Amino acid sequence: MFDHYRDLYRHGGIYSSFFLKLLWDSQIATNQNGNAATPYRDRFTGAPSTGDPIARELLSGNRANVYEAGLEHPFNDAYFKVRTPVAERIEVPVLSAGNWGGLGLQLRGNIEAFERLASRQKWLEMHTDTHFASMYLPAAVALQKQFFDHFLKGEDNGWDRQPPLILTIRDPRGPIRRNENEWPLARTQWTRYYLDTEADALSTDAPAVAHKTDYDALGPGLTLTSRHA
Repeated sequence: MFDHYRDLYRHGGIYSSFFLKLLWDSQIATNQNGNAATPYRDRFTGAPSTGDPIARELLSGNRANVYEAGLEHPFNDAYFKVRTPVAERIEVPVLSAGNWGGLGLQLRGNIEAFERLASRQKWLEMHTDTHFASMYLPAAVALQKQFFDHFLKGEDNGWDRQPPLILTIRDPRGPIRRNENEWPLARTQWTRYYLDTEADALSTDAPAVAHKTDYDALGPGLTLTSRHA
């Protein structure tokens, strides 16, 4: 994520409560440092994964409930602004690795960061499959090492000639990996679609007659399908 409010808490203005509640209950609170009640153990030592226990009365003072924060801060106030990076101040080299299927966090956040950062040395890598497993595969690890070796070790390994976009494109024949030089792509063909509720379609032609469709907000909703020749 990049924009703490829009990428993590409120996608399109709607509170993403399910994810944050799950994150707090199953991962953050139970794994808090000093939580003697954790059920998790270190796989090598067998000791509690949270380290030495801390007095119960101190645990609550050492944490901030991210789920409750979403309820207490419905708007993009100071709580979120101090947690969101200032893009204009980031000038170090950046490799932003995102996922086409990551929705809020790993799609919008990665692309927003890439577009807004002030750095003149920035790359955007977009992959498919899960948002985390793909970056542990050999090819992805090699890519990351090439980036770090160039900037941290000063190695002349060709990274300075790497185009800024490294994209994995979904294709029925299998994923296609390709480099691009600009974002958005200069040859993009922008297409305007219109909502045609009478035909339940997304159409490239504007409907001739205005029409409306009602649906149950707590039901399955309304699906509009695009049609291609």
